[in-house]
Amino acid sequence: IRKSSIMKNILQEFSRYLGVGSLAFVTDFSLLAGLTSLLNMNYLLATLLAFLAGSWVNYILSICWVFKHRALTNQYTEFSIFVLVGVLTLCLSMVCMSFLVQWLGIHLLMAKCITTSLTLVTNFAGRRILLFRQPELKQKLLVSSN
Repeated sequence: IRKSSIMKNILQEFSRYLGVGSLAFVTDFSLLAGLTSLLNMNYLLATLLAFLAGSWVNYILSICWVFKHRALTNQYTEFSIFVLVGVLTLCLSMVCMSFLVQWLGIHLLMAKCITTSLTLVTNFAGRRILLFRQPELKQKLLVSSN
């Protein structure tokens, strides 16, 4: 496998993931805004619910359009790991939101934009490495480790 073809594939996947992430972000952002402004929900609880809705959109579109290769054949295991990566990123998101809103006094929705840029890269890298790597790369890693 040539490095240039691997990088081209990763860049194509990231480009698609950015589009999918944008749709997930719109879901997340809109729900956060609606829950806090219309229902007067606590911003951290609203962040949690909005994040979960955005994650669901992200998973469906990721398996249908973004990633060509799937490392796992068991969809339940795959989804569990997808959610685990999301939960770890959610923890990062919650800490960032709390820090930006409470400590720095940044407006809720601006803080969400900043937080999303961090979580986008974290989610892509974690999910690509754990769930959507190329089978050839997996085999190459197994051979080189023996």
